[in-house]
Amino acid sequence: MHPRAPVVRPAPDSDVEKKMGSNSPNRTTRKSSSSETVFVAGPTEGLVVVDASQLVLRNGTRALEGRDFSDANASVILVEMPPGQGVRLHRHPYAEIFIVHEGEATFTAGTESVRLRALQLAFVSALVPHKFVNSGHIPLRQTDVHLNDRFVTDWLEVDPLDLGPRVGGV
Repeated sequence: MHPRAPVVRPAPDSDVEKKMGSNSPNRTTRKSSSSETVFVAGPTEGLVVVDASQLVLRNGTRALEGRDFSDANASVILVEMPPGQGVRLHRHPYAEIFIVHEGEATFTAGTESVRLRALQLAFVSALVPHKFVNSGHIPLRQTDVHLNDRFVTDWLEVDPLDLGPRVGGV
C-alpha cells in the first residue's frame, strides 16, 4: 500500500467490516487534504476501500483526492445535484471522465454541448474548458474522475455569489 495511504473504515454493516472485524489492525482514522475525517479500510495490501457516505456533501458533491488514499493517479468527485444546478466553466491540466448514473446533464466542452443520460460517459481532454448542468427533472448522480492525484482547477466563469461548487480545494 502507498506509504501515505490512510485506511478508511467502511460502514458497520458492510462486507468489508464483517470480514475485518472491529479490532482489525488495518482500521484507522485520518484527515484528508480537505480537512475531513475519513474512515478507510484496507483489507489487503494495495487495496483501499472508501465509504463515500463518510465524505462531506458540499454543493452537491463529495470529493476524494487520490493522494490522500493511494498511489493511484486519480481523484474522484461524486455528484448529487438537483435539477437546474451544475458546475461553472473551468478547465484542468489533465483529462477528466464523467460517468452519468442517474438523471440527465448538459455538458459543454469547448464550443460543443451535448446532453448525456444515465449510463453514458464523456471524456474531456486536458485544458479544454468545460461545465455541466443537471438538465433533467430528477437529481443528477454522476462520478467525475480526474486523472490526477489532486484537484487542480482554473475557474473561467466568475460566480457572482461565490456559491458555485468548489471541490477539494479547487
